[in-house]
Amino acid sequence: METLYNLLDPYIDFHLYPPVQLVFLGFGFIFWVLAYKEILQGVRKNKIVEIPMIVVALDISWEFNWAFLLQNNLGKLFSIGCAIWFFLDVFINYNTLRYGPKLVTNAWIKKMYVWIYLFVLIGGLFITYFMREQAEDNGLGVISAYFINLMISSLYIYQLLTFPHLRNRGFSYRVAWNKFLGTGSITVVCFMHWAHNGFLLTMCSMVLVMDIVYIWLFKNYKPEQHSEMIE
Repeated sequence: METLYNLLDPYIDFHLYPPVQLVFLGFGFIFWVLAYKEILQGVRKNKIVEIPMIVVALDISWEFNWAFLLQNNLGKLFSIGCAIWFFLDVFINYNTLRYGPKLVTNAWIKKMYVWIYLFVLIGGLFITYFMREQAEDNGLGVISAYFINLMISSLYIYQLLTFPHLRNRGFSYRVAWNKFLGTGSITVVCFMHWAHNGFLLTMCSMVLVMDIVYIWLFKNYKPEQHSEMIE
């Protein structure tokens, strides 16, 4: 076993991250790859990218930084994983620029869509980089990642409530579960490895609750009942 650890040492730091934490990190990576796969299949089928544009731009900014620019404390495997996410996200970002305006209701935002995307993309690159180099992000970029996840989870709920007719016609129930299980697995690691960081754990808890709410709304939200309550 020690020989195996020595062989994998450049790729994984078993001393800083015990095997049980690595297993949950691995689950998180796999479920998010599955989510990206489902999203890309949905793009081909429905010509809609269900991830909100702001999140798409911030996601690829985070992945580029941690794949190619920033030094993590897990090992080369983490950089490889981020690179896989990044290259999957290239296709998602490309299709967001093609089909993203379909999920915009404001005419001015539609007109400025590409410029807003570029603004968020460039800003996200600098924010993620400097959060690690000059601020308080940790060795896996988890704090900046959960900032983005707060937006993912909240905007997903807003988007579903705005376009409920796109459930299973652009918005995927499988994606809902994969992103819940992917982020949830990483949340388990956060509670194990950074149990002292109340700031991070608060974000983890909020994301967990919003992801559960989104799954419930996906199956149970009835906009016609909501309209009757307003009247």
